[in-house]
Amino acid sequence: MTDKVAVMVEGQLIRDIVSYSVENDMLSPADGFQLSVAPLTRKLYELCKPDASVQIYINGTVVLSGFIDDRTRRGSRDAGNVLSVSGRDRGGRLVDESMALTTFRGLSLRALAEKISWPWFSKVSFSNAENRRRVRGKRAALAPVANEPVIKLFNERTKTRRKVEPGEKRWDVLSYFLEPAQLLAWSNASGDTLIVGQPNYRQGTQYHFRALLPSTTSVFPANVEHWEVIDSSAERYTTITAMGAARGDGPTYSPSMLRNQATAKSKNLRRTKHLIVADDDIKNPQDAEDRAKREMRLRDAKGHVIKLTVSGHSHELGKKRTLYAFDTMCQFVDELIGLSARYLIVSAEFTGARTAQNTSLTLVPEGAELSL
Repeated sequence: MTDKVAVMVEGQLIRDIVSYSVENDMLSPADGFQLSVAPLTRKLYELCKPDASVQIYINGTVVLSGFIDDRTRRGSRDAGNVLSVSGRDRGGRLVDESMALTTFRGLSLRALAEKISWPWFSKVSFSNAENRRRVRGKRAALAPVANEPVIKLFNERTKTRRKVEPGEKRWDVLSYFLEPAQLLAWSNASGDTLIVGQPNYRQGTQYHFRALLPSTTSVFPANVEHWEVIDSSAERYTTITAMGAARGDGPTYSPSMLRNQATAKSKNLRRTKHLIVADDDIKNPQDAEDRAKREMRLRDAKGHVIKLTVSGHSHELGKKRTLYAFDTMCQFVDELIGLSARYLIVSAEFTGARTAQNTSLTLVPEGAELSL
C-alpha cells in the first residue's frame, strides 16, 4: 500500500511532486528536505520562494515543519521545466543565526533553552512523549512505554560564567550547556516546540526487521531491502584519560593538570589503544572522572551501527499502519551472523518518486549513550 505524501507551502498544497527526501534525525540540529515538482508554473515558482514556510505530511501526519533554503529552476527544450527546492526544519534557524550578546549565569536550563530558541520555537519541552506519539500516526499501533526519561536538571540554575561571543551561533551556545548534561535537542514535527531530552530505552518494541537473502528459508518473512551491519574500532579506545587543560608556565606540567585527571578503561578491543582528552572545564578530579567515563561510552556507542532500507514509510500490523519514527525501539534479526537484538532508531529518511517509496533507518544498540 502506498503512503500518501503531501506538501504545504505557505498553507497551499503542492501537487505534481516528482521526487522527495525528508530527514528525521534526533542527532542532527536541523533536518533537511528536498522536493522536485513538474510541470512548473509561474504561480508555483512565485509561491516556492526561499524562506517560504513548509510542512510535509505522510498519511495525514506532519513529519517536518521548516523553511525553504534554496530554489532551483531547471529547464530544457526536450524535458520541460522542473522546480527543485530544499530546506531544513526550524532547527536550521538555530544553526544559522547568531545569538544576541548576553550572559547566562544564574538561569535555569529551561530558561536558558527558551532564551536561545525564541522566537523560532514558542515552547521548550523536556519530554519527547507527545511528539513520538504524534509522529507515528493517528491510528498507529503504539508500543507501551514504562517511563519517560526524567530530566532532573531543567530547573537547576547554571553556575557557568558564560557569555556569548560576537557572531556565535544559537546552536553552538545551546550545545555548550547541553553536552555536559548528556542532553540532546531537536525540533518537534509540527515546528512549535524545541525538545530537550534523552533517548527512551524503556519502551516496548515498536518495529520488527528481518534481513534475509532470497535463498534463505525462514518461517518469518523478510522485510528489509538493504542492510549494513557496521562494526568499527576507529574511534574506540581501551583507556581514555581526561584532564584539566591548564599547563602552567614552568618546564613541567602544572600540578593542577596532573591532579585533575582520571582514566576510564574498556575491554572492547583486542589490543591496547590510548587517548588523552584535555579540557578547560575540568576543574577537579570528579569532573575528570565523569568526562573520561562519558567519553568512553560515547565512543563505544559508535562501534556498532545498523543501517536499513525498507519499502514504504510505515510498518503494517493488521489494519494499522505505524510511521517510522526516531526515539523508538525495534528488533533487528540477521540470521546469517546470528544477530538478534533490540535497537534504538535514531534517524529515518523518507524518500520517494512516482514509482517507489523507501525509508532509510539508522539504529544504535539499546542503551547506547548519544551526543549532539
